[in-house]
Amino acid sequence: MAEPICLLLKKTKQGYTLMLMNKKLLHLLVIIASLIGYLEWGNKQHLFIFQAEAQIFYSLLKHPSSVFHPLVVLPFLGQLLLATNMFKPNPKSIISILGVCCIAILFLLLLLAGLLSKNYKIIVFTIPFFASAYLLLRSCKKK
Repeated sequence: MAEPICLLLKKTKQGYTLMLMNKKLLHLLVIIASLIGYLEWGNKQHLFIFQAEAQIFYSLLKHPSSVFHPLVVLPFLGQLLLATNMFKPNPKSIISILGVCCIAILFLLLLLAGLLSKNYKIIVFTIPFFASAYLLLRSCKKK
């Protein structure tokens, strides 16, 4: 059984209490947060990351060489690393860190695009990933 590692504050009537989160749950949160990134370009064209991944898997079946780009392969590799590490009895911190870094490359570019274009939707949809990644990396550091 995995031990709870990350501490969070929860507001109650008596004040703040500590809430424990399992490290495996943090892996799942990072994976989910990486799927809800938001892209917007041109005139009324937008896409969530999970929609883009579905299109990539579909095009992988038809044209496998068209999906081999670092901004496609690295985030998917990061999600795969986090998912496999989540199901291990003792998740390794280095694999968690590598998985978060692979996904963070894409989300840093999304954040930069959102800041440069002053698109608050893109910026807001990067926050869940960075918050959950911070909690996971902090739990990796606590060992």
